[in-house]
Amino acid sequence: MAREASDPSETEIPAPLTPYLFTPELGLLAQQLDDFENLRKAQANRLRIFTRDETDSDGEMRGFALEEDNPAVIAVQINLDQLEILEHKTVLALQKAMRSNPLNEWRKTQLGVGEKTLARLLNAIGDPYVRTDNHQPRTVSQLWAYCGLHTLPSTSRLSITQDDSVEGTTLAGSQKSNETQDSIAPGTNVAAKRMKGRQANWSTIAKTRAYLIAEACVKAGVRKDADGNRYAKDGSEYAQLYIDRRNHTAETHPEWTALHSQNDALRIVSKRILRNLWRAARDIHMNDKEASIGI
Repeated sequence: MAREASDPSETEIPAPLTPYLFTPELGLLAQQLDDFENLRKAQANRLRIFTRDETDSDGEMRGFALEEDNPAVIAVQINLDQLEILEHKTVLALQKAMRSNPLNEWRKTQLGVGEKTLARLLNAIGDPYVRTDNHQPRTVSQLWAYCGLHTLPSTSRLSITQDDSVEGTTLAGSQKSNETQDSIAPGTNVAAKRMKGRQANWSTIAKTRAYLIAEACVKAGVRKDADGNRYAKDGSEYAQLYIDRRNHTAETHPEWTALHSQNDALRIVSKRILRNLWRAARDIHMNDKEASIGI
């Protein structure tokens, strides 16, 4: 008892914080955008099937070859037009909500990070610095783990897929690779992967959103000179990180495919973006906390 009384810091619980960097309004609009986007894609696919009059590459005719004035085609086209309008209005509302978020000032300094993409990432992760379940601060490592960007110890002869694409999206417009690494030294940390028959303890949506932002940052910041060498536009941090990582793995893992190297670099960029976002959120919370107690 005396020891506990002399050092209360060992059992002291930090004061809870308010995860106000993610608001219900932002979440509602982001979810609504997902709904309209999915419906719009479904209607577009339906319209394509209704009107397609060509055979597929395997020689099968899967379209119905309906004319544009067919009542069914007209009905689908009307629905598609209305969904595109609703989706556009929701995007504008989501962007407006993001502009009023304190994290938008950080976003303005990040080449390639858009209002819509950041808002959708926040919908997936919540407040980057404060957990929504217990209102306690989380570490950047916890944020990475929530997004499935953590690493796990490998075991001998562990089969690891060369592809690091995200479920629900195809990075770089390519397919998954079936190549494997059959020999990894025990104790080596490897990127967390989904395993058949096991439920992952991270958010696939959050991982997807982080990867999509990383892709956008790379597209916005990476350029090539006349000799085909990559360079970072305007000194973009994420573009330079991507370039450095690709150059590094080209030397350390010459056996990797271009897809493997691409996805590995995007994973590293995703982690850097999340780290910087976490730091920005932490600074906002700490500044507000200091202001509230008059420091």
